[in-house]
Amino acid sequence: MEKKRGSRRKQRVYSAEFKLDAVLRMEKGECVAAICRQLGIRRWVLYRWRSAYREHGPAALNRKPGRARQTAVEAQQNRDREVARQIAELERKVGRQTLQIDFLQRAFKRVGELRQKSNEAGGMASTERSSE
Repeated sequence: MEKKRGSRRKQRVYSAEFKLDAVLRMEKGECVAAICRQLGIRRWVLYRWRSAYREHGPAALNRKPGRARQTAVEAQQNRDREVARQIAELERKVGRQTLQIDFLQRAFKRVGELRQKSNEAGGMASTERSSE
């Protein structure tokens, strides 16, 4: 018996109604193994359909098999989310830098005040100790 190289099973195509029926049965609490046995599908397929249904609703079950294709609207939404994420990260960085600048300004002001006090008449000057 010789094995065929490169042979793949032909991917079955299911209607959106078929997928929706299976997902709704699953959502109602019916046994997943029983649904898969009755419909002749694998568990991972049913779980993938349920994920798509939960994330995007019934419209997600109309998609063609194979590599997922983004619609123009989904692509724009993804870009918008990425831009919003980048803006939020930059705002956090600006906030941290503002806190650091405020801290350093207060520290420099305090150092300046201490220097003025030590230079006033009667103040202690910082000099080396004389040896006796």
